[in-house]
Amino acid sequence: MFAAVGRAACASEGLAARGMLARLLGVVEPSAALLPVSSRESGQPFLEGRPELSVSLSHDGGWVAAAVGIGVDVGVDVQPPLPVSHGMLRRCCTSTAFAALSSLSTVDGEFAWMWSVQEACVKAEGTGSAGCRGAFPSRSGR
Repeated sequence: MFAAVGRAACASEGLAARGMLARLLGVVEPSAALLPVSSRESGQPFLEGRPELSVSLSHDGGWVAAAVGIGVDVGVDVQPPLPVSHGMLRRCCTSTAFAALSSLSTVDGEFAWMWSVQEACVKAEGTGSAGCRGAFPSRSGR
């Protein structure tokens, strides 16, 4: 999301996520485990020459995640709960989600959950921030 992280920590997390992806590929499709991960113009990662394998990576705040799909698009995201301002909620949420989140005594965890779901969605679709941002209500608002 908007966490201030040092470049060294970010690079380390990125390497850890790629290592996790390589381990997953080693289980799912060993011949793909050593393939380089490239990025589309949208930023979406992919394995050259293996269009049937979809991959996704995420890292933030010391957390890392990786996903592999065979014949399906995948997206994964991690977001540690951070303090969320009223203005951030207004900018990022639909009016329904804003009302649901604003009614909670603490919104940080719910907002992080909502943000992660949305990020995983747009990563799977390859649409970036133009995708389904703000489309999901909080868990408590379902």
